[in-house]
Amino acid sequence: VETINDNRTYFRIRGYAFNNKKKNSSKMKIYVILRGDNEKTYVVSTKKTYRLDVRRPDGSDKGVLLSGFETDIMKKKLAPGRYHVGVMGEKTYNMFDRYIVVEKPAKQIKKD
Repeated sequence: VETINDNRTYFRIRGYAFNNKKKNSSKMKIYVILRGDNEKTYVVSTKKTYRLDVRRPDGSDKGVLLSGFETDIMKKKLAPGRYHVGVMGEKTYNMFDRYIVVEKPAKQIKKD
């Protein structure tokens, strides 16, 4: 996870992930995991993005150009609380030292 943008109504999460043991990681599905302090966990699908800056350890870009991902998560679909952010690929996942916080919605005050 590289960036988490906290917008008024949603979070946008971006990053990249690939399996170094696979020749072509571009087809690998990536999900964002939100694990809440409130015992709630969400698994969110992402869309692929091109990453011309990503390289394998040997310096090549073979099979990793589509390793980028991004997703928009609507705040109203999440229960209030603090969420630990992670990424899940094929058979593995990593949690990062990144968090998002969803506040309780403010109560609407009716005018007479």
